[in-house]
Amino acid sequence: MDPQVFAVGISLTLAIVFDDNGNGKQPDQSYTPEHLPEPSGQSSLKLQPNGENYPSLALEVAVSNEDRARLLDDACRKYFAEKTSANAWVGIKIDKTVAGGEVFWIAWGRRKLVGRGLELEEQSEDAVGQVAFLPVHLPIGVQNLMGQIQIRSQVIFDPNPIPAAAPPNFVLPFETVRMWIERGFR
Repeated sequence: MDPQVFAVGISLTLAIVFDDNGNGKQPDQSYTPEHLPEPSGQSSLKLQPNGENYPSLALEVAVSNEDRARLLDDACRKYFAEKTSANAWVGIKIDKTVAGGEVFWIAWGRRKLVGRGLELEEQSEDAVGQVAFLPVHLPIGVQNLMGQIQIRSQVIFDPNPIPAAAPPNFVLPFETVRMWIERGFR
């Protein structure tokens, strides 16, 4: 999928997300749909302390200072705290300590429909469907990683309608993520 097609109606946002105790966290990247309505009692939208909308989608990449459990905990407590209105989160954990080469794990989740916190929707799996870290450097004879995560576009654009040019799902193939990471290690 061409990432430019998905970018229709999304703008890059600087966000600092605060949990219910006032602890801040800045995602590596975040996106906010354009033309969001003003926060009101009829919507779940909330404003950041700087007056900007909270991002709809946050991307967090952890390499050395966070493990997968911490990444998930931050998503649950910070991005999806009561004071925020983030809709979706993508987390990537890169582990450089594995013998034989780097591996990564990727997942996406959304705000729980009731209350606060993370509802984990999908995460990287191996060939038999078990949650797994995937290789950054492919073994000889393997052309590319199979699998992907799919985020429903409605989750990202809510409460706005999906723009006409946007696909119904944002598809992020594991192979694309693997190549981004591999290039980053060069």
